[in-house]
Amino acid sequence: MHQADRHYIDIYLITSPETRPALEAALSQNPYLTNPSLPRPEIISPKDLELTTGTAELFRFNEVQKAIKSDFIVLPCDIVCELNGSSLLETWMTMQAGLGGASSLGSYTHGVDKMLSAELSGRRGGLGVWYQTKDASEGGVGVKKEETDFIASTEVPAPIVPAPVGSLRSHIRDVKLAMPTAVLQDKMEEEQGLRVRHALLKKHGNIKMMTSHRDAHIYFFPYWVKDMIKRNGEFDNLSEDVVGWWAKSTWQDGLAEKLQLGETFGNNKNKTPSQSKHLDSMDTIDLASLSSTGYAKPPSPQNDSEYPSNISTPFASRVRLPLSPKAVDSQPPPPPQKPLNVPSILGYLHPAHPPASLIRRVDTVALLLNVSLALAKLPSTSDPSSTSGTGSAAISPFSHKDKLHSTTSLPPQLTLPATTNLVDANVTLFSKSTINECVIASNCVLGGEKTGVRLNRCLLMDGAVVEAGAKLDGCVLGRRCKIGADCELRDCYVQEGFVVADGTKAKGEVLAAGVDESGFGDEYDDEDEDGEGDEGSYDEEDEDGEFEAEDAEDE
Repeated sequence: MHQADRHYIDIYLITSPETRPALEAALSQNPYLTNPSLPRPEIISPKDLELTTGTAELFRFNEVQKAIKSDFIVLPCDIVCELNGSSLLETWMTMQAGLGGASSLGSYTHGVDKMLSAELSGRRGGLGVWYQTKDASEGGVGVKKEETDFIASTEVPAPIVPAPVGSLRSHIRDVKLAMPTAVLQDKMEEEQGLRVRHALLKKHGNIKMMTSHRDAHIYFFPYWVKDMIKRNGEFDNLSEDVVGWWAKSTWQDGLAEKLQLGETFGNNKNKTPSQSKHLDSMDTIDLASLSSTGYAKPPSPQNDSEYPSNISTPFASRVRLPLSPKAVDSQPPPPPQKPLNVPSILGYLHPAHPPASLIRRVDTVALLLNVSLALAKLPSTSDPSSTSGTGSAAISPFSHKDKLHSTTSLPPQLTLPATTNLVDANVTLFSKSTINECVIASNCVLGGEKTGVRLNRCLLMDGAVVEAGAKLDGCVLGRRCKIGADCELRDCYVQEGFVVADGTKAKGEVLAAGVDESGFGDEYDDEDEDGEGDEGSYDEEDEDGEFEAEDAEDE
């Protein structure tokens, strides 16, 4: 999405042509997406876009290039974020948007851009978001073997004026390296260690390296990034290629030129429509005619032919007159061009400890279950205790009005704590059921006439049916699936529309038509005593998944 000149947000959903009908149906029928007070997004579906297309590659489609008309924000489709987006926007604007020309590149700009601040010349930096994944042992939503990213960063210089209370600045760092941890492990295995260029440590001695964070794919990009992605056709994804190479170009000599950033910064097409209009208007202004400063005629030189004889407009004595071609030939050659000054890509490293807001990418079944159960524990907006102490700021944007929908009837002999469960509309419940820490979507049926069911830490999607006597623990049920009577399932995922036969017993399996595989429950297996997986375990790593760079070797 981008901030247009009309001073409101335009939202674009980029998807493949085969998934466009499903999105259009959801935007027109889903009661949670049809609120007239919410902005109406526009769907972009280039004909060559596939489900496997890289996140950077899709930004090179003409439809996407035309949609971006100014600085833009990139959000993934699987993000769950409680943090107020305006806080991130304000942080990016104050630290990277070049307000008042604070980040202008001076002599590195071209032409009329020298007179403009970075806000007009398009040399602003970016901001990304990373969050801590190691919180499973503290009752968080993290899972074992969760995908992580490797980032190396330096401290951002402290401001002269202290940041206000509640500012995100204390969690902002300057990113210098970024890549998936899996890629780092492959490189370390191939090179028998972590190799770091001397150039990085020469320019930035205090480097902090972390392996337990994950890129949230939330980016605040300046307008020129659009042109950089278009010029570099080898960029496949945003996190590893765009952010990774951009971060390295801020300190590795010659890399900015290889990425064609000089052409990107000097390209007039890099300006937004409003900026181009401003530059065009400045070209038509005759600054010399507006000057009222006179000058004293300089003493006659030895060779009058070095000065033009037709000068009639008076200028200040400090203005040097143009030299003749003969004098130009005698001038020394210009000094070599300085290295391109590349603006930084900053990173907001979200803390994991409460009361930090929840930020998570939900791209696995295990994460879907854990995040859903965490949201189910949020107090309802109608609960007076939810606003005690800190007022409305304590209410999460994911809180529901009621934990138990008014259309759901509660039979006798039913155990259903409202504090840990979330039940949607038109759910049919039977007596003698025990439901604890569950999320139940609309139109589900649980139990039978004679007996109920036992559910613990389960997620049931729309229309799921669980027959009498079933016992489920840590399961995810797809839409309109059916669990037979007296089934015992633990850590299982049941595919949409699949029917599980009566009396089935399974653990850690994917129950689907034509699928015979397990693995869903691997993230819950007790492989070690401390309850942590092998992700990010290095010899130099400490408890927080961090280690310091002590020595370096040129690649």
